[in-house]
Amino acid sequence: MKNVRSTILIIGVCVGISFVVALLTFIFFALLTEIEIPSVLSPQKNERTISQNVLVSGLSVFLAQKFQFDDNQKEYGDVTNGIAGILTLHPDDVIYVSSSDASRRRRLLQNNRFNFTYQLDIERRAESSLVDSMNTTSYKDKILDIFIKVSDIQDLGIVMGPIIVSDYIPAPTTNPDKLITQELTITGLTPAQIEENKEFIVANLARKLGINAADIEITGVEEISRRRRLLQTISKLTYIIKTKTVNYQTLVDEVESVDFRVGLVEEIADAVDVPAEDLIVNSRKVIAEDYEPPKVCSTDCSILNTECSQGTCEEGECVTIPRNERQQCDDQSVCTENDQCLSGICVGIPLTCYDNNPCTIDQCVENVGCMKQEQTIEGTCIPGCLQDSDCPVEFICHDGTCLKIEYNGLLFIRFINYEIQDCEAIVDNSIGFGQQTTQKTIGHRLITSFIMDAQKHLVATDNMFRVAAAKEDIYANRQPLGFIDEVIELNIIQLNEETARSAFTLTTACQSVTAENCNSIFADRRYEFDLKVKDCENINVFPPSGCIDPNSHVSAHISLSINDCSEFENEITYVKVYGESFIYYNDIIIKGLNKDHSIQVSSNKLIVGIITDWKNHNRHRSILTNVRACIANPVHRLSTCVDKTNTTECYNIGCYNWVVFDSPLTMKWDFMENGYFTALSLSTFNLDSCYKIDVYHSKEDRICDSTCSKYGDLEDGFEIDLSRLPKNLNIVFDLVYKYVDCEGNAFESEIEQYHQLVNVILE
Repeated sequence: MKNVRSTILIIGVCVGISFVVALLTFIFFALLTEIEIPSVLSPQKNERTISQNVLVSGLSVFLAQKFQFDDNQKEYGDVTNGIAGILTLHPDDVIYVSSSDASRRRRLLQNNRFNFTYQLDIERRAESSLVDSMNTTSYKDKILDIFIKVSDIQDLGIVMGPIIVSDYIPAPTTNPDKLITQELTITGLTPAQIEENKEFIVANLARKLGINAADIEITGVEEISRRRRLLQTISKLTYIIKTKTVNYQTLVDEVESVDFRVGLVEEIADAVDVPAEDLIVNSRKVIAEDYEPPKVCSTDCSILNTECSQGTCEEGECVTIPRNERQQCDDQSVCTENDQCLSGICVGIPLTCYDNNPCTIDQCVENVGCMKQEQTIEGTCIPGCLQDSDCPVEFICHDGTCLKIEYNGLLFIRFINYEIQDCEAIVDNSIGFGQQTTQKTIGHRLITSFIMDAQKHLVATDNMFRVAAAKEDIYANRQPLGFIDEVIELNIIQLNEETARSAFTLTTACQSVTAENCNSIFADRRYEFDLKVKDCENINVFPPSGCIDPNSHVSAHISLSINDCSEFENEITYVKVYGESFIYYNDIIIKGLNKDHSIQVSSNKLIVGIITDWKNHNRHRSILTNVRACIANPVHRLSTCVDKTNTTECYNIGCYNWVVFDSPLTMKWDFMENGYFTALSLSTFNLDSCYKIDVYHSKEDRICDSTCSKYGDLEDGFEIDLSRLPKNLNIVFDLVYKYVDCEGNAFESEIEQYHQLVNVILE
């Protein structure tokens, strides 16, 4: 019996031990299974995104470099993996988004604040439980523990930002490895429409490709052709995709697929808000290549900023780009004036310190200014005089100095051309005492053109050009037919370094021409005139500057015999004409006024002309009567009136009708005066007109019988040699024209002439 009890006891003990062992084994495997749960997690399907930023005080971007990359070179992997462990997520479900310093005083650790942003890409069913977990105090404490552990800084604080939940948006690609470039041709959209809707186009492309919009960049938009008959524009759009190697081939296959191209029509139409049936989208090419991060500059390029240039970073180097072109600036030199920005540099016109006296030394000294010193040049300059009589013979008194001017250079006057021009004559119809009557009728006057070329010469120590400086310096006494009745135009130009040219046009008085006197009135005539010349230092402005009167005169004469038998009409009719002025240069067409009008000079032929609303109407003609080119003085208060840049304070615009004592013009060239091409235009600019030269001042029937088709669409115009015009200055052409009704029954208008302006900068 005792043995049985012992056996039962032994069995009971064994069973108990077995139960305990079994229980312990169960508990062990249960615990083991719980520990291994994270290792068998799989990344969740991307349906929703939870994003949050964390502000860590006592930490900075600089200090965070210690843990920026984990052992697998995943950026901030130790932080995102720690967050995944807290929330029981797969590490791939937690994405680093961005980081930055949130304080200005980075050197003081107590003021450092590190802004860290991350996101969770999860399934929709997990959203609620994860948001609840992230809203707890324990979650905040665990996040702080992660940053303390990875940074090894104990004194940290943390502020959790708001939790933002949205539909899944892929995180931007950081440190991309590959670059995909695609060119699209879009029929039915203009470049302007694409530019205005860039943001929406990028967003739709990103959504279609399943990537972040920050990974797409539109790099080019341009018009490649225009279907005129269908009134359709074809534009080219180029964009790039930045991606990682792991996604690279998938994206290349996607953008090259037919389904993607077909779907692009809907995406782009939706972005631009036009009907999809109005668009045709084609892929021109796809280029795949390695991504090269943009080079950055190690210094702040703004240290290169000036009034005329701006420092910027290009390909890792600081360079300057021009700004404020042709605006006023200060080059910090007392020896220049009228400073302005040109190609990124502040450039001023050197001060000549010229005091209109060749017997002084004129020099500008930097940081001092103009220095004028009297000098005595034996045989030429004798200081001390008040009038010419105080000086020896052959000397003149100039600015308190007796000055002897000897001209040994070549000077000649050449006759260029003549024309007969219509004018208004007064006929005396008196029949007796007390019955004086007069009548206006169409008459004729003789127009003659001349040039005077003179060599540069030395006056004391200054180089001077001998020119006819003003119209009143050209005169005649007791000449036939009232010659000189008018000096129509006077222009001065420097032909080369050694020669100056004065070009001028002279007229007789208006003569009444009848059938009885037309054979004799202009026949066998001799016309004499004088020029009072001046010696001028600068003839590249108008009027010329730095001039001395040497008391020198030049005489000239011409003999002409002209038969002038023509019929005259008594009535001229006009209508209002609207038009525009143009410049044609090679394949370039410039219309009207614009400060950006410029051309790179490669040939010397420039065409200037007009097109009016009577173009292609057989009964109408619009024909030039006066043409002038001019340059405004940039420092004059009315300079912007010349090219119509600003008309609020302008009583006049263009190149004509400025008062002499307050003219904003610094230079002008007359090509045509009252239907007559000037001596300057024919001799120096080699002008070639659309009509024959004599047509411009002919009767209306002659104009109506003539045609102008030399210059394409231009209704009238002319061609000049532009090599005599200055470079890099805004040249305004003022074209004056009249209207001719070839049927003679149009209504009369308020004005007889019309102005059109066009400008250009020759570079």
